[in-house]
Amino acid sequence: MVSLSEVFEPKGAYTPFVIPTYSASEGGNMDLTYQLGMTVNATVQNPAKREMLVNYVKNTMGYDTCDIDSRNNTVRVYNLGGLNTSAILKFIKKTIDKNATVQRTE
Repeated sequence: MVSLSEVFEPKGAYTPFVIPTYSASEGGNMDLTYQLGMTVNATVQNPAKREMLVNYVKNTMGYDTCDIDSRNNTVRVYNLGGLNTSAILKFIKKTIDKNATVQRTE
């Protein structure tokens, strides 16, 4: 007969192992792990450019949200997996507003 301890705590049971998604020894952009959100001052009035920016952030980069506030001229991007802030700012300066600046990162 099998004891209850063997049923609920079998010998050789799989112990989950957490694999880190980023290590400083791997090199690369150190701010990817820590920057979960950023706010950029940019003028995005053209609907086509708004759609292009949302498409780039959500589909190309795979980030969670891209909120554009035309009244305050700000773009907010958030992602729980971290952000590549330099790539986002480079895209915005190249295609949306060449005078864009980072207001803050979170």
